[in-house]
Amino acid sequence: IAVYICTKKLFEKNAALIAAFLAGFLQIQLAWSTQLRPYIWLQFFTVLIVYFLYKFLINNKKFIDKNVVTAGMFSVLAILFHAIGIMNIFIIGFCIVYKAIQQKKRKYLLGSFFFLLIIFVTTLLFASFNFQNLIQIVKIFNFDILHYRIYLTHHYLWLLIGAGVGVYAIWKKNKPLAYLFSFSISIIFFLAIFKISSQYVRYSLPAFPIMYILFGNGLVSLISKVKTYIPSKLSTPIASILILGFFFIFPLYKGKIVLVPQKYYSINADMRENPLPNYKSAFEKISTLIKDKDNVIFIDTWNDRAPWYLPGQEYIFINNYNRADIDPVYGEKVIRTTRAFKNEKKRYASGIVLVENWESLAPLDLKHYIEKNLRHEFDQETVLGNEKDPWSISIY
Repeated sequence: IAVYICTKKLFEKNAALIAAFLAGFLQIQLAWSTQLRPYIWLQFFTVLIVYFLYKFLINNKKFIDKNVVTAGMFSVLAILFHAIGIMNIFIIGFCIVYKAIQQKKRKYLLGSFFFLLIIFVTTLLFASFNFQNLIQIVKIFNFDILHYRIYLTHHYLWLLIGAGVGVYAIWKKNKPLAYLFSFSISIIFFLAIFKISSQYVRYSLPAFPIMYILFGNGLVSLISKVKTYIPSKLSTPIASILILGFFFIFPLYKGKIVLVPQKYYSINADMRENPLPNYKSAFEKISTLIKDKDNVIFIDTWNDRAPWYLPGQEYIFINNYNRADIDPVYGEKVIRTTRAFKNEKKRYASGIVLVENWESLAPLDLKHYIEKNLRHEFDQETVLGNEKDPWSISIY
């Protein structure tokens, strides 16, 4: 609904219908909409933020107005849903700087820079707990783009092309809007790939509704162009069939667009990257195992499962790829070697180790040591409905 309303206000009804169709029937949208995860909410907030920022850009009477304040409020809400909502701070910053340059208001340019810097640092400190962790987050970059390159070129090239046409169509008529859309998509993908994680495409999801809007506008502009070359009273329906057929045949054939309701929509349909064991059941069993025990340590090969399922439980993060001794996100201890694992094992009366039965962050020699020397408690298989995409974990 948000995509439809915003697209209709910015462009026209036909573009809004196409954009809303993608938001409602794309497999990736349906999959993440059925997950208890924040990414669909981040998409919702991003669409609203971009819409209000455009109204802010075209308001020549006041520099700071209610539109940019509203965008800021939605940004705060987005950050509360997930830390990657901080992407919107960069988008707001770009708009303030762009408007300050356009209106030649240097005091706002300088003031906005310091204001946004304070917000950025405060948010990161809140997310990372201390200044040392903040430095770690800021200086880490990922440069492996293979995962995203396959994701975008093999699955969503049709969407990128349509969105590119949409940007070109806007550029000729409304440069501020073209700049806003282009920068918003670019900054989200840049941060998702190079700063957050190049191995998880879900962090780029907030950019997709913006691409749907551009895609809808692009197809409408192509239809208007093509129909001028068709000498017939039926030029509009013919052009519409040609353009819509050309752009939608691939996603329909590949199952990217789902027209018939399904029992289960896989979040791994594009890239198999999201482990789906039945964590709820596994951690209920783990809670029973450690109940009423003192000096218990939980050791995991991922950093956010313990805070979510075992709040308050002391835990250690096995991460062979993290050079830091403390995780910059949650602040728990990080170990990388079998020797370090043995040292930690001596410090606690009892403990639970979660081992992922796929290529994980734990080194192979440590996984083999755990499997050979610790008591195996149970295995937990994948969630119900996801049997065609099996994942399992082992508890020791």
